[in-house]
Amino acid sequence: MAHLRLLALLRLLSVTLLLLGGACQAQELDELQVQGQVENRAELEQIIAQEPKAGLSRTQLTSFFDTQSQAAWRLGDLSARERILRSWIKAVPDSLGARWQLWLVLSAGDKRAEGLELGESVLKAPMWQRDKVRVGSYLAGQYMDDGNFSRAKTLLDAAERTIANKFGGERQDANEAYWTVWALQRFFQVQCKLSQSLHQINRALEQCLLAEDHGRQLVDLSTKGSVSGPDQAYAAGTYLGGVLSLATAQLAAARPFDAAVTARRAMLLAKTHKLGRVSLGGFYRVNAGALTAQHDYTGAERVAREGIRVFAASQPLLTDQVTVGIKNALLLALVGQERWADAQAAVESLDDDVAGNAMAQRQARNLLARAVAAIMTARPHAVLNPLQTALRDAEERFGADHIATGFTRGIYGMALAESLVATAQARALPELARAVASITAPSSLGEEYADAGLRRLYRRLILEKYLELSGGQSVDQQTVATTFRVADYLRGSTVQRSLAQSATRSAVGTTELADVVRREQDATNELRGLYAFIAEQGGREQERRVDTIVAQMKQRIAELEKIRSALKGEIAKQFPDYDRLVNPQTPSTAQVAARLGDGEVFVSLLPTQQFVYVWVVGKSGSAFHRAALDEPSLRALVQRLRKTLDVAGAAGKAPRFDAEASYELYEKLFKPVAANLQGAKSVVFAPGGVLGQVPMGVLLTAPWSGGDTAQAPWLIKQAAISHVASASAWMSLNTLAKAKAANESFAAWGDPLFDKARPQQTAVATRALALTRAPSSRDITEAPRSAITYSAIPALPETRLEIEAIAASLGANAT
Repeated sequence: MAHLRLLALLRLLSVTLLLLGGACQAQELDELQVQGQVENRAELEQIIAQEPKAGLSRTQLTSFFDTQSQAAWRLGDLSARERILRSWIKAVPDSLGARWQLWLVLSAGDKRAEGLELGESVLKAPMWQRDKVRVGSYLAGQYMDDGNFSRAKTLLDAAERTIANKFGGERQDANEAYWTVWALQRFFQVQCKLSQSLHQINRALEQCLLAEDHGRQLVDLSTKGSVSGPDQAYAAGTYLGGVLSLATAQLAAARPFDAAVTARRAMLLAKTHKLGRVSLGGFYRVNAGALTAQHDYTGAERVAREGIRVFAASQPLLTDQVTVGIKNALLLALVGQERWADAQAAVESLDDDVAGNAMAQRQARNLLARAVAAIMTARPHAVLNPLQTALRDAEERFGADHIATGFTRGIYGMALAESLVATAQARALPELARAVASITAPSSLGEEYADAGLRRLYRRLILEKYLELSGGQSVDQQTVATTFRVADYLRGSTVQRSLAQSATRSAVGTTELADVVRREQDATNELRGLYAFIAEQGGREQERRVDTIVAQMKQRIAELEKIRSALKGEIAKQFPDYDRLVNPQTPSTAQVAARLGDGEVFVSLLPTQQFVYVWVVGKSGSAFHRAALDEPSLRALVQRLRKTLDVAGAAGKAPRFDAEASYELYEKLFKPVAANLQGAKSVVFAPGGVLGQVPMGVLLTAPWSGGDTAQAPWLIKQAAISHVASASAWMSLNTLAKAKAANESFAAWGDPLFDKARPQQTAVATRALALTRAPSSRDITEAPRSAITYSAIPALPETRLEIEAIAASLGANAT
């Protein structure tokens, strides 16, 4: 019966370490959490202060010390619990339960090595083979947390052999099958964690699905045989752990929407089985992470704050340890919203929480997020040294000009620029220039990497700071050309690039190209995973880094980079059209000028927080201007102008045109470069940000007091005006315009009927539709509500006329 007592103790205590942090993704419950008991603190303190009576039997001693251990756990007093467990082992030297609990306690603190040694001793003790699988899997997970993947893999390989060779020989009635499935669930969950750590994402997802499936089986088995009520609750908690592990793996696989859906399913599972919200630390962390990955920082903040609120009312141990991951998520959400003062306050609160806890401090590192918050709240001195160390580490791990190094270098350059020390300020622009070159390099890991999560924000801040410093100096033609490319890269649409790549790949017409593309994408995905792992190692202390594994990974990276470079060269050589479409290069001013026609000028505008940058490119040269127009002032001017242009639904005559706002925009943006626009017959504008709302033709080139609008000095009267998204988009349009079109069928849809009850309408000049977003539910498990009542959309009869006109111009048969 010894193994049965061990099973009960393992079940009671396995939650403690698994709830400790980001590396320990699996979540388990015990019946204490499920019941959500709240005990009197004085009574618990009285329990742990007692001494065992003389003459107690082994069973009585076990019961006495176990009760004390649980009381100390509820109080969150790890030192008292350690003392109690050591007394238990001294009184009952062969107690596996005491050694197991002490293993967990020591592993959670600064005596981790002793804890792991105890774990190894528990694994060697006599027990059922399925229990060896579970204990070995659990121990493997701890070794992974320490970066000892070699030992973790050895333990998991041994567990896998046991599963294959021994399980069939043990009794398998309904009750015994429960424990077998429990062991299998733990094995697959830790296997998933290992594959995820090594970025074998597809394998990780498969193993997490197996873990989830075995958790579901465990719930089914818990209702059969002689499984106790607490064990039934534990089965549901184990099932929950599998679901949360799957959500974590999906998040690592860059599938944030899937991760959010799975995390919500975990929450609903907890409600169904009445597990208590305290069991869902992983839900809040994963769901907030998924929202952050989708750039929904407001939603991420709401989820994180809810998680913090829930755990603030839970047991002290959980409050101190589980919330570190959730508070990390809150910090990232605040940084993503650019709420710098709140983010800095979150950093300080987090530091208070993890003071004296080395493991929690590692989990709370988040250097780049912390550094940006410090820089934007005028505290660059606090992060200069850590960033310099991180930059040296990144250069060592990735290379001096790798894109991952570029992000660290760029934020370091931002800190230098904001420093009050002149020598530091002088080093800022060179560091930023090198960072920009790394981030925008065509050979980098691509837009998907640079645009993921907070990197999109970091990239914008780095590039804007570079433009700010470059524009503040004497601007020569080389600076104009460099900043022009940076601005076009910064303004380029990720969605446009992704859609273009998706459409082109789906249209791949040859097996040879499809095979080369697949191999190149596989190599790129593996590279991203390896870089992510190596970057994570930079957050560990030197003694905990897995230098041997990192060295092996670097060797694999070199191989993959060579393979990827060869494949990209093969694609560019054999399929040049495909390569140009899926890898559009940011054009230079010289390339744009070469495409311009006679009398044609290209104008690029990029608003930032402090300035608006203006580039004018003509066949004879380029000009650059930085307008002192910050984001709030620019937005106010645009809003004023738009109010007099948006006349849909206006009763009576149109509002008076805001000539003052129109001329002020022209004066601040274009008057300094008016000479470069003089005489142009055609001007192509690539406006960025809020300027995309302004039809440039309505700008006034001189003050105008009103009167006959035909006499007003409109910019459109000087030249033909067109708008494009970016210089890259304009270059692509020029390329496509020269391509010979194939004869294709023309099919189009228009004039949709949204509401059968509405009468058919004729075309009108304007219409208005009030689109009010549905109120957001406070229930974070609820799916988003639709923002539009589609039956309320007015008819669009003029779209029929547009389609008929297009068909006529193409010579298509309108029937």
